[in-house]
Amino acid sequence: MRFLIARKFLERGSVAWLAGGLLVIATAMPVVAESIHNPLVGPPVDRSERAYELRQKAEQTPPIAYSFRIAVDDTKPEGAQKSEAADVDALPLPPTTKQQLSPAQQYCSNILDATSAAQIAQQTRGLQKAQKEINDRIALLNAKAEVLKSWMKLREDFAAHATDALVEIYSRMKPDAAAAQLAAMDEMTSAAIISKLAPKVSSPILAEMEVAKAARLSAVIAGAGELAIQPEHKANAQQ
Repeated sequence: MRFLIARKFLERGSVAWLAGGLLVIATAMPVVAESIHNPLVGPPVDRSERAYELRQKAEQTPPIAYSFRIAVDDTKPEGAQKSEAADVDALPLPPTTKQQLSPAQQYCSNILDATSAAQIAQQTRGLQKAQKEINDRIALLNAKAEVLKSWMKLREDFAAHATDALVEIYSRMKPDAAAAQLAAMDEMTSAAIISKLAPKVSSPILAEMEVAKAARLSAVIAGAGELAIQPEHKANAQQ
């Protein structure tokens, strides 16, 4: 008995719920139909087409539309988003105009250019002067090198005058006879021979010579004989 009563109650309740649902649907249908034809709401929007329009007019896109575009882009693959971002970054920049200088700035710029040119000219003159001094110094060193070469040749010629055979002959002669012969010959040859003799042989020979002659030969042997033979050439070499 109780089961039958509960069943009837449930059947009545389901009928009531069904009737309430139909009533809600019937009430909402006019509102939905009116919203479709309402110009303020408009028909459903194609999101892909709207996103394309927003990308074409990015500078005129309102903030709400930006959020809509972001929501649409989130649904796209990552590769497509990167390519579209590259297209946006590749947009040409507006042309930049050269800033015009004021009269004061133009004056300062001209003064700076003139000062730089003067400094460069002064440095150039200094370099040219230094280069000339270096060239003069090189020429002086070359001249001294030529003098030294001539002195080396003179010493070689001096040593060549005294052969071993000639030195052996004068080393066996008496001092007075050797002094007379050496005093009569060329001073360069005499000095070369005496320089190669042993000290115990050359000392008596120089003692037998005149004082002036012996002094000149000693000077030649010491390396200063060129001043006595060619005074002008020696003075130039010392300078």
